[in-house]
Amino acid sequence: MKTRDSLQKETAEIIRVLSSYKTLMHEQVVRIFPGKDEIIEKIIKRLIKQKRIIYDAETSMIFYGLDSGSEADLNLIRAFWVVIDFSADIEYHSPSEFPAQIAFFMGDDFYEIITVESGKEAIMNRILSAQNRVQSNKIIIVGDESRMPKIKADNIFCFCTVGKTGEVDYFNFE
Repeated sequence: MKTRDSLQKETAEIIRVLSSYKTLMHEQVVRIFPGKDEIIEKIIKRLIKQKRIIYDAETSMIFYGLDSGSEADLNLIRAFWVVIDFSADIEYHSPSEFPAQIAFFMGDDFYEIITVESGKEAIMNRILSAQNRVQSNKIIIVGDESRMPKIKADNIFCFCTVGKTGEVDYFNFE
């Protein structure tokens, strides 16, 4: 009975995550549940069979409520790798409003993950300084370390780069 309850709990959480984010990498869905790879793979296969999700083997993307020809939000996918790094300590996470991709709570603090594309630093600085948003700790994703000095915002928790296969490197810049 415990296994069935566990399957139902993980299935509900996979559906919650995928319905919120719409598109994630297969590996991201598996890694959000550390130590449960086999169970998660079974659930994914069952959801594919039930046509609740679509798996594109060529790109290794899982789509929820979309067809596999839809455009994936690559900045959101990059930001989700950061969520995976912090997942053991995150209490709740969800996609956020621009300019952030993802917002999450960790302990008593609120965080936003924001991707700043190369060449967009000046406009993002204006957007971040003009915001009347709740104060958050900002995790800023940049393409490379050289972009960090160009970004000015309050409450920068850290900068990071995200590789194509999900490796995240963190930096503090002052």
